[in-house]
Formats: sequence, structure tokens, C-alpha cells
Amino acid sequence: TGKPAYFGPRTPPATTHHYHLQVLALDTVLPLMEGAPRNLFVDSAKGHVLASGEVIGLFTGPPAPPK
Repeated sequence: TGKPAYFGPRTPPATTHHYHLQVLALDTVLPLMEGAPRNLFVDSAKGHVLASGEVIGLFTGPPAPPK
């Protein structure tokens, strides 16, 4: 309890969404607590990014909502 959870993509039924995944190679381990907000990650990573990449995935939701 109290731990952040990932519930995966929640694509609405019968629609297609683009999901952007960004990967960064850093020259250090960032001093952040688990579950730190994105803005703290971005601020901490400044000046430490050696390389980056992005994957764009498409996902189409099920034809009808789950019961």
C-alpha cells in the first residue's frame, strides 16, 4: 500500500493511440526516491544524458469495454 502502481495503457474501446516511450542513457545514478514525480526526474537528469532514443507504439483498444 502507498506504492505507485502502473496499470498499463487504458486505451478506450475501438480507438488507436500512439504511445511514446523515451529511453535515456545517463552518466550517473540519479538521487531520487522511488515514485518521484516526472519534473524532479527531468531536473535531475539535466546535464547527465549521454544518449536518448524513442519508440512509438500503436495500440488499438478492444472492440468493446471489458465487463
